[in-house]
Amino acid sequence: MSDESQPEEKAQAAPKKRWAAFKRLMRGLHRDAGALAVGLTIVYAISGLAVNHVLDWNPSYTEGESSTYDYYGPFAGNLPARADAVLRSFGGEREEISEIYPATLEEAQVIGDFQFATPTRTFTVRLDRNPNATALQITRRKTDEPEQEALFQEGLKADPAQAARQVLALHEDGSALRSFRPQTQEDIAALSTFQVISDQAEYHVSILQGVAVQVEREPQPRYFLAAANWLHTNRGKAAWTWFADGYAILLIFLALSGILLLPKGRKGLLGRGGILLLIGILIPLIYFYAMHDHSKQDASESEGSTSGASSSEGTNTTALTPAPGAQ
Repeated sequence: MSDESQPEEKAQAAPKKRWAAFKRLMRGLHRDAGALAVGLTIVYAISGLAVNHVLDWNPSYTEGESSTYDYYGPFAGNLPARADAVLRSFGGEREEISEIYPATLEEAQVIGDFQFATPTRTFTVRLDRNPNATALQITRRKTDEPEQEALFQEGLKADPAQAARQVLALHEDGSALRSFRPQTQEDIAALSTFQVISDQAEYHVSILQGVAVQVEREPQPRYFLAAANWLHTNRGKAAWTWFADGYAILLIFLALSGILLLPKGRKGLLGRGGILLLIGILIPLIYFYAMHDHSKQDASESEGSTSGASSSEGTNTTALTPAPGAQ
């Protein structure tokens, strides 16, 4: 090989070396950008899956619950005392009452109910006793045995003698009935108490009338999903807009640099890589143009029905408008 051919070979090899150096740079940048994008890609992908099915569920909050039950027990005093009594009937871990509305019992009596809230629930309590909801609080006293209490959600029979036998039956007391008082149903209703004595025990019955309580459980955040959706939908605004824009640019760089890094041959742009690239571009385009006509048609039908409704409403309004001078 002559000395004259060496400069030509070097000149021909220079572009290849520059391209190889450029690909090495792109490979390094692509690797680093991919590592940088991992966290946000996972967050945005999971959030996208959740929000994509927004018609089927709330991706950020759990569904609230509402239920109604009858409360039996102490129900006197001011609103905080009544709210505390209702809340205690739930048992379990106590929650702090954060708000009571209205502020006074007098205002609540005018409205007919009052509300109080805890961090997770809202309670609506009717102030009037429900005559159709009664409960029997029975205290059983027996010699040489501790006092026993039980609550039965059912009313007493109309006849006092039947009511006394009902009390014994509720406690499965097979002994004979000795006495009961008061002797009339009117006295029982007036006193709201009833005493039954059998051969084995003595029973004191308090007749409790319930108040209706509606409990609504507030929707709770889905923690990770709520945070991911908050970021994905850019609820933070301000500074997060810059992060979101930077992430979008990073994804564009990853896509373009990935094309440059495709190998030559059957797996490159002229082979399988190019086919996959084309499929990825065609899928959104085909779907858009296929569904765009349907969207136009739906929109025109919706506008037609809206204009029809507006014209009919306009006709009705004209018919109801008094003629000039009619007053």
